[in-house]
Amino acid sequence: MMLRGFITILIVMLLFACAPAKIIIEPNTMRMEPKAGQLERDSKKSSVPDNILAVKLFDAAYDYFAEGLLEEALLYFNTLVERFPKDIHVSDSLYNAGLIYHKQAKYQAALEKYLQVVKTNYNNKDVLDAHFRLLACMHELKLWQETLDRVQMIKTGWPIIEADDRVELEVRKGVALFGLGEIEESKVQLLSAWQDYEIGLRKDEVINEFPGALAAYTLAMIERKSFMVVKLVLAEKKQMMLVLEKKAQYLQNAQDWLMKCIAQDNAYWATAAGNQIGRLYHDFYEQIRNVEIPANLKGNIEESSMYKCMLLDMVKVLLKKAMRIYGRTIDMGQRLRVRNRWTDKTKEDLQKVEKLYLEDIKRCEGVLPSEEVLEEIRQNNHHSGGESLTNE
Repeated sequence: MMLRGFITILIVMLLFACAPAKIIIEPNTMRMEPKAGQLERDSKKSSVPDNILAVKLFDAAYDYFAEGLLEEALLYFNTLVERFPKDIHVSDSLYNAGLIYHKQAKYQAALEKYLQVVKTNYNNKDVLDAHFRLLACMHELKLWQETLDRVQMIKTGWPIIEADDRVELEVRKGVALFGLGEIEESKVQLLSAWQDYEIGLRKDEVINEFPGALAAYTLAMIERKSFMVVKLVLAEKKQMMLVLEKKAQYLQNAQDWLMKCIAQDNAYWATAAGNQIGRLYHDFYEQIRNVEIPANLKGNIEESSMYKCMLLDMVKVLLKKAMRIYGRTIDMGQRLRVRNRWTDKTKEDLQKVEKLYLEDIKRCEGVLPSEEVLEEIRQNNHHSGGESLTNE
């Protein structure tokens, strides 16, 4: 029976692909520091007075920034730039205004501020920092070719830079190549960058976890892309096994890289990776759920419903695993007091999976055979080389 053969092969493959993955995530370090002046700051002011000195504008703006009053800080920084375009604090004001827009997810506005910092040529450290902030904005805006150009610009302008920055440039290049669809070139670039990152960690030359986390995450997305391309089909046993083994290998590779991403202890990319691990199992279930019904069953509503429900019963462990991983990711975000696009998305995805799980249970009420018959089928599958997926 084709259904029995398909389920047996599927179970063998799932046991290979779905090894338990414990998510442990610790707090991350942040590269988001405002540029400070050297003078003592006055107390903050409620408005921008006329005829106030540039240094007073900067001090007040910095006070607002430090206390999280971003709109007030932005007003003062921008006012300083407008009134005193050649003042010594202009570069820092532009940079800090860029940080505020960045924190507010206004990436185009932030990019424009960082570009102005680069043009001020205030000092090499400020300009280099602004270049890297530009790369971060370009990532959010998906400006991949611009990213490649900027990376080359930095390499040309700063032939000698710290190991952390050098690794990040290589990672940014690999991510941009992936965004441009240059998959194989991207993979080679990112694997090389990951190797440099690991060597740098061992030598204590690299201390910033961010480029490693980003490299691992993007390598996982390359494997996920391949995983999604492989389509599940009902065919002869040998052909099905080849397809399922290939799909399982891509899933395992993606999960391995996502776990490496989490191990770098960067809260943003760790929550992204946790979401993507859950998404792998969620998507796998959806693909199995939507696999084509065998031609000999299409005309028989009762048998086709039985077929679907038996299949879903066998692989519901995928949804259970997705729910557990989504839940752990949400817990991790709460433990680290992190809220970002990935923690929000994970909550949405968890609700979708729970809804799908309940819908399929209801859909199959009264359709599945008795538990005794199902257990007999599971035992037969076990003796034929598989193992019951419901035994977690």
